[in-house]
Amino acid sequence: QVRRRSVGFEKGGVPFVAMPTYGSSVTEYSALLKSPKFEKSMLSMTYKDGDLIGNFEAWNILYAWIAVVVFLFSAVLVILVGLAHLLIGFVITVIIVAIIEIIIMVAFAHLGWFCIVKNDSGCGKVGYAIWGLWYFWVPFATLFSAGFNAAYLPNLILCVPAGYMAVICFKLFMNPPAGQARDNILG
Repeated sequence: QVRRRSVGFEKGGVPFVAMPTYGSSVTEYSALLKSPKFEKSMLSMTYKDGDLIGNFEAWNILYAWIAVVVFLFSAVLVILVGLAHLLIGFVITVIIVAIIEIIIMVAFAHLGWFCIVKNDSGCGKVGYAIWGLWYFWVPFATLFSAGFNAAYLPNLILCVPAGYMAVICFKLFMNPPAGQARDNILG
């Protein structure tokens, strides 16, 4: 069950939204990373409105895991090439870069999860569109930045969860969840 922010009432009946904090969400996200799930229903592009956030969360956790595995695999391939040529400095650099890439990918996965699942995209409808564009672009960015190095081709597998998350974000843009604090930023 996806936990969203809660709506309460201040004195005088003025509604307010209790926003979750980014820092406190790290513990919850870490717990989700410990038990990724994949269900056949996640492959359906005809999600019911209530399933969008839950399916985004499931794809996001898979995305984080796949990113770690893919980056490790790619790093091992590059390291093996470096070792074959006795390029020890190169190997050390690849290890450091791989660790940084993994941290960045998991951090952005967490940020996306926090914004979409916990914070209604961060800025209403336009936020869903921005996140949709991000998830559409990000799998290709690594490949392009690597100069089409064959060791980075496994990164294309990230297109699967990223593609599903992009579709979900665009669906949320077209039909934001009921009760969203900032339903219509674009007017």
